Amino acid sequence: RGFCLFADSDSVLPPEERLAALGVRSMVLGDSPAAPLPEAGGTSALGWLRDRGIRAVLVRPDHYVYGSAVDRRGSLELLAHLRSSLAAGVGG
Repeated sequence: RGFCLFADSDSVLPPEERLAALGVRSMVLGDSPAAPLPEAGGTSALGWLRDRGIRAVLVRPDHYVYGSAVDRRGSLELLAHLRSSLAAGVGG
């Protein structure tokens, strides 16, 4: 259903209009045991980010990771790379 950018807080997310221009959805992950997207082993998606020292991850429509970022600038760079890939017909 499209690319999705998952982040640990709003401060890492690019402006909504940049996400919308590429059809990228975004989701801020929670820090509670009932947080969405638990892994099979019980690790939350937020825990997965923290374990890897990243704050955001861009996931492709086929559920593979396209890229990750440690800050808002990195998230903007991910979107720029995605825009270039899509324009070149690569798509991920």
